[in-house]
Amino acid sequence: MEFDTGCVLWSIMEKAGKPNLGDYFPILKKIDLQDRAIFSGFVLGLYPPVPLLLPYKATSDVEINSYKVPEGAQVLVNVWAIGRDGTTWDDPNSFVPERFLGSDVDVRGRDFELIPFEAGQRICPGFPLSMRMLYLMLGTLIHSFDWKLEGGVKPEKMDMDDKFGITLQRAQPLLAVPRCLII
Repeated sequence: MEFDTGCVLWSIMEKAGKPNLGDYFPILKKIDLQDRAIFSGFVLGLYPPVPLLLPYKATSDVEINSYKVPEGAQVLVNVWAIGRDGTTWDDPNSFVPERFLGSDVDVRGRDFELIPFEAGQRICPGFPLSMRMLYLMLGTLIHSFDWKLEGGVKPEKMDMDDKFGITLQRAQPLLAVPRCLII
């Protein structure tokens, strides 16, 4: 559940970091629920559940981008950097979920521009459940809470930097204020 919670909170904070929070919720109406490439690509590209994938061991000597990796070396894949690669994505650190409209890139591990769940035989077995839970949790949290910044910080001044650890977190937390819902 750490993955789902992290992705959902990153999504909310990305939206809260904009001057008109309500202006960005209509983007959810544009998402075809059968093909969620815009939302999942954007969130999982910029905010993968973990910054580094599980380690790999080189089975033979190999050269990657003129860097020699000897046989037996441990290799770590930095998915955080892949999602922010300026040679692949235009303005990779900006809120532009529409960049995935008409794109063939998805999060299923077939495209190396975006591999938050690993790929091939090592793909995360919880991937299908995580994708379903991500949308359910995001919708529930947006519907049930008003989101505020600590210390009266204005949304346009929000610190969108990362706080690195085993999982990625925001440097500045959000406050969730429950809404009074009348049924």
